[in-house]
Amino acid sequence: MKKLASPHRVFGLLIAALTLAATVVRSLGFVLAFDRSVGYFNNGLLSTLFYIILALIPVAAIGYALLVRRAVPMPMESTTLVRSFSTSSVGALTVLIALNLWSLVSNGPHTLTLPLTLVAALAIPYFATSRATAPIWSGISAVICCVLCLVVEYFDASVTINSPIKLMHLLAFLAIALYLLTELFALAGAPKPRRALPLAAVAAAYGIIGGISHVVAALMKDIILLDYLARALVLFAFGLYAAARLAATVCAPQQQDSNTEEN
Repeated sequence: MKKLASPHRVFGLLIAALTLAATVVRSLGFVLAFDRSVGYFNNGLLSTLFYIILALIPVAAIGYALLVRRAVPMPMESTTLVRSFSTSSVGALTVLIALNLWSLVSNGPHTLTLPLTLVAALAIPYFATSRATAPIWSGISAVICCVLCLVVEYFDASVTINSPIKLMHLLAFLAIALYLLTELFALAGAPKPRRALPLAAVAAAYGIIGGISHVVAALMKDIILLDYLARALVLFAFGLYAAARLAATVCAPQQQDSNTEEN
C-alpha cells in the first residue's frame, strides 16, 4: 500500500513546490519588475524563471498521467479541508456577482455581464453542498462560469491580448473548467481517474498562482483592474478547492488490489 501511494504523494508534493515557487517569483515580479506604463514584466531573471516553472507544472502532470501504473480515484466525500475551501468559493462567487450587479447598475446592460452573473449564482449550490449531494446542474453552471470569464477577458479590448495578467487568467480558467468537468463525470457515474488528478493539479496550481500574485498586484496599485481582481479571487478560491481535492486524494490510503478503470 505504501509503495502504491508513494508516486501519488510525490506528485502532490512536486506540484505544491512548483506552485509555491511560481507564486513567489510572480509576486516578486509585480513588486520589482513590472512596468505599469506598458503593462508587462521587464525582461529579466524573474520573468524567465516564472515561465519555466509555469511550464513545468503541466509537464509534471502529463508525465504523471503517462507514467503512473494505476490511476487513483478521487473520493467524492467532503473532508474538512474541502468544505472550508468550498465555502471560500461561495464567497468569491458572491463578490463576483456583487461587482457584476454594480457594473450593470452603473454602466447598463452588457452582452456577457448578465449571463455571467446568472451562472455564477447558479454555481453557488455546487460548492455550498456536500460532494455526495452536489447538483450536477450547478456544477455545469460552475464550468460555464469559468468559460464565460475566459471569454469576457479574451475579448476585453481594454487589456492587450498578450497581457501577462490576461494570459494567466485564461490558462487558469481553462484548467479549472477542465478539472470541474472530471468531477461532473464522477458525479454522473463515469469517473475519469487518470485525467482527474493531473487536471486537479494544474487547476490548483494555476488558480493559486494567479489568485495570490494578482492580489499582490492589486496591493501595488495601478496594475490590475477591479473586475480582473474579482475574477482573480474566483481563480484563487477555485484553485484552493482543487488543491484540497488533490490533497484528499493523494493522502488517502490506496488499496493495492484496486481495479479502478484507468481512463
